Amino acid sequence: ALGLRLAAANLAFTNGRIEDAIREYRRLRDDAPHSAEALPAAYNLGLALLRTWSMPEARKAFTDVIDRGRGTPLGRLGGWWVGRTELDLGNPADA
Repeated sequence: ALGLRLAAANLAFTNGRIEDAIREYRRLRDDAPHSAEALPAAYNLGLALLRTWSMPEARKAFTDVIDRGRGTPLGRLGGWWVGRTELDLGNPADA
């Protein structure tokens, strides 16, 4: 069931229904924080927030990805995006 919810959120994101995707990614992450779907939901949440130019929120989402995904490819990508959002926020020293 969680995999279907993640797929539905991804489909919403792909189809431009960004706010719907954001809501579902947050619910997935919060409802099942230790599931296999929580990490990709957190990562995709960060990407969706970037699409809405919500840089501080995106940075927070990617920090969560780092915490949830230590030692994983998504965890490392989360670190890259934290740095990127800091640059976009005008904080190169924090990048």
